[in-house]
Amino acid sequence: MTIKLKRRLTDISFEHSGAHVALVGPIVGSAANGYATLITKATDDIEDSAVTEQLEAVEKAKYYQELRNTLEEALRDHFEESIEYNWLYLEDFNDTQVVFSTDDRMYSAGYSLGENDKYMFDPVAKEVDVKRVYELTPGGEVLLSEDALKEVESGIRELLTKSLENTDTVNRASTLLKSTLEKEKTKMDEIQKAVAEAEKVLKAQIEEMQSKLEAYATAEKESKLALRKSALAEVVAEDQIEGILKNAEALSEEAFASIVATMKSLKAPAVDQDLMVQKSGEGDVVAPEQTTAALLKARFPQAQA
Repeated sequence: MTIKLKRRLTDISFEHSGAHVALVGPIVGSAANGYATLITKATDDIEDSAVTEQLEAVEKAKYYQELRNTLEEALRDHFEESIEYNWLYLEDFNDTQVVFSTDDRMYSAGYSLGENDKYMFDPVAKEVDVKRVYELTPGGEVLLSEDALKEVESGIRELLTKSLENTDTVNRASTLLKSTLEKEKTKMDEIQKAVAEAEKVLKAQIEEMQSKLEAYATAEKESKLALRKSALAEVVAEDQIEGILKNAEALSEEAFASIVATMKSLKAPAVDQDLMVQKSGEGDVVAPEQTTAALLKARFPQAQA
């Protein structure tokens, strides 16, 4: 296969120290030293210290990315059973702590390097309360809440602050915060709806109970009245029952039974007729007062008021 020439390189010289050229095709993928970008050029005008610093920066970035990938993978393995998630992303880390996000939560955890260079994490990750740590401005910008951060340990606070320098982290934090607030609103709406339904059911139950109590009270009153009528029918004339019931309405059952018993004893036979009349000093006969009414008046004067 013939490849058409796209660019002609000229004025290439290797006369000075540090001259370097590397041509790598797309099939190869990268240079033999592992770099996919041009990191050195002719260095005749560059100090050796500058080149060293550049190489150190590249090596540091490479090491940081490798460490990040290793930590993230270890995090997934460690928390895959205790935390339910579809994806997990390591937001930031320092020498002893990590901050990471999942589908709908953010966590922090301590870690250390154990035997065989295996990373060891806290048994349980601490959930970061995003709705308190982050603030969403009217314009949709995500900010850290200074008041809430005061309650977070210093290492985690620094990681959270630093993580917002990453645009992807800001977008995830914004999405997570909005989702959390929306879930809380939905949950609150459901609670208010449930409370309203419960109040409705409770009100209906109270009304039903009150209705039953009123019916019971009415039935009890009617039963009590029927029993009193039956008791009075044995000792007084029928036309006197209603009057006596009205006068004795406020009496207890015990007091009413005492009256009925007294009436029964007065109704007993073998009473001399002269005992039932009163003679005046002049010998005139005075009609006796009605026995039942007199008894009630004498025994319960307050019932006659």
